[in-house]
Amino acid sequence: MAERPARRGTGRRDYSLCSGKKSEICEKTLSLFVELYGALAGNLALQFLTKGGVYLGGGIVPRILPLLEQGSFMQAFLEKGRFKSFLTEVPVKVILNDRSALLGAAQYAFTH
Repeated sequence: MAERPARRGTGRRDYSLCSGKKSEICEKTLSLFVELYGALAGNLALQFLTKGGVYLGGGIVPRILPLLEQGSFMQAFLEKGRFKSFLTEVPVKVILNDRSALLGAAQYAFTH
């Protein structure tokens, strides 16, 4: 991400730089990240037998949504040998509400 310096103190970065072909290293880095993210999500789905689904959330997910939709995430998610048939039945969803964690915490506090 040599095109734009990181902003200090915000904790956020602008990943839109990688949406085009502005930086080859940025494109490759995000592509690798998406593959590793998919592989890890698949591993966790198997480890916890998440039949109800895998929900992706957090600050980066909406920013890289086009990359997640390109297929390398799901390919890495499903590449688990004999467990592929189990994982094809696991829905993968993206949480787009940036306040979902806060809403969940409030709901828990209200009911407990």
